[in-house]
Amino acid sequence: MSHSHAEEVARIIRITDERRDFVHDVDGYVYYLPNGANGHLSAWMLRALADELDRRNAAWDAQISQYFAENPPTPWREEPFDER
Repeated sequence: MSHSHAEEVARIIRITDERRDFVHDVDGYVYYLPNGANGHLSAWMLRALADELDRRNAAWDAQISQYFAENPPTPWREEPFDER
């Protein structure tokens, strides 16, 4: 019995979660950090992991975007040293 693409994607995500390969970093985002997985990953598997990272990071990314929209950075001003 063959599995659908969606079932295979769900399996890859489940295995990645079980291995704890999705990690939160100090910047608040989730990253993929493989912990010595046995085997190989194909392009579609990597795309599935990238899509899952985008899904997991979407709320945080929206928060960051909103913060900077409400608090735009001020331009850097370089002024000469005060020579006294």
